[in-house]
Amino acid sequence: MSFGGRNLRDAVVRTRITEDHTHEDTLDPRNPFIIELELADDLPDVCARHGRLAVDKVEKALLFRSRYPWDSPTEPPWVQRTAFQEVSFMLRLMIRVVTMQTPDPRPPSTLLRGTWPVCARCRLKKKIWQRISLALFLAGPAVLVTLLIVCLLTKSMDIRIPVTLAFFPGWLPFGFWAAVVIYQHAQTFALFRPITEYTRVEIRAHPRFADAVESRGTTTEIREW
Repeated sequence: MSFGGRNLRDAVVRTRITEDHTHEDTLDPRNPFIIELELADDLPDVCARHGRLAVDKVEKALLFRSRYPWDSPTEPPWVQRTAFQEVSFMLRLMIRVVTMQTPDPRPPSTLLRGTWPVCARCRLKKKIWQRISLALFLAGPAVLVTLLIVCLLTKSMDIRIPVTLAFFPGWLPFGFWAAVVIYQHAQTFALFRPITEYTRVEIRAHPRFADAVESRGTTTEIREW
């Protein structure tokens, strides 16, 4: 797989543990967050997604979810919570609810804290996606108010039924879930391979970002996607 006509590269960055609750006697592995990491290396002034010169640096904790929520809830690998992962998780939850199965315990999560370089394109995309997400969030209350007004003003089922369906199941749950997923996408400044050890992470990065990391003494490996 290529990005922008170039092969993506795995840029290796060191990390360290700042919080570790896995050895606590009262640990409930179903409750996040049981591990917290932070970057041990400063990232270069290059955007990981687009390979452009950074215009800002954003301090943010990125979320990762355990791949093994039952057998080994405190062990790697930890998978980044991207928009795709959120859709997959929500669909599995919805299927279990519809089929009246007991929902899976919420998988434990970990945080990766760091200061992430972002370019002008990242900021523009974030603003656009956040506004779309906000519009979807506000659509629900707007439809609900419209439904209440319609119920007060008319008894016509030809009007009540479409407005009711627009709210449920239209906005709730699908519109609400879409807003959550889009917001999650807007907050993603970098993509990662699953975390398999606590001393390093592999960022799926633009080649210029990988070159900048490599020039600081970190080895990167080219991989086809």
